[in-house]
Amino acid sequence: MSDKKSQKLNWKELIKTCHLHGYNLIKLDLERALEEQEEFHVFLHKLTDVIAAADQGDPKASGIINNVEQYLSNHPNIIVIDPLDNVRILLNRYCYYSLLKEEPAFRSRGIFTPSFAEFTTCNIEQNMELMRQRGVTFPVICKPTIAHGSKSAHEMVLVFNKRGLIVCKPPCVVQSLVNHNAVLHKVFLIGNKYHICKRPSLKNFYASEDLEPIFYSTGEVCKADSQSTLSILDPHDKADIKMTLDENKIKAIIKVLRNKIGLLLAGFDVVIDNTSGVIE
Repeated sequence: MSDKKSQKLNWKELIKTCHLHGYNLIKLDLERALEEQEEFHVFLHKLTDVIAAADQGDPKASGIINNVEQYLSNHPNIIVIDPLDNVRILLNRYCYYSLLKEEPAFRSRGIFTPSFAEFTTCNIEQNMELMRQRGVTFPVICKPTIAHGSKSAHEMVLVFNKRGLIVCKPPCVVQSLVNHNAVLHKVFLIGNKYHICKRPSLKNFYASEDLEPIFYSTGEVCKADSQSTLSILDPHDKADIKMTLDENKIKAIIKVLRNKIGLLLAGFDVVIDNTSGVIE
């Protein structure tokens, strides 16, 4: 994993915790041959950005991933958290949105993936027709199709009308905004255990012919100590609507993610529709 990710995890404390449970935690150098380094039994990684860069043709990233995959192939008894092929599913927003969209176990429990469409062209008329076919309505959040691999993967645009679609740069995914009173629930999953954190999120927005697109970064708007004005509810919005998170629905989402994507270590976001109470 990157040095930035190590710092975010509080690496020294993680080493101590592992020792308490009988594990020796070592950081591998993926730019050196793995055969030359210490023997290990569990390969725990955060290689999403490297995998994404490799898939986009970056030679250095490709070399790292090829070496890792060859090593793991030569040592099938090593436990991998999580298998690289499973992680690859999460690199493409359109792919994993599609995977979850029609999940029967979700619909029966009142859990929905907001309507979405993938733009592969800049032709606004074609894109409007695609949105109509897919049931995507304004306002929409426009996101790069590639979900990892660069800072731009987390740069979003809020679009309020047909005119604003000119800022959408394909390949990208547009998804109907679900108003949720600026509250996001982040779920961190380890095996069958999970932890939920409440975070700031986008305030409520509505379709408008007058508003220009709003560019923002999820890292700024949704971080724990966010000071973004985009996450402050307007006075006319009701913040006192009771929006209770049903943890049975969280467990249902976890079960599907485990079965369909096969991840032990993951995170996902849920919001509660402020008019219907439905989890999205």
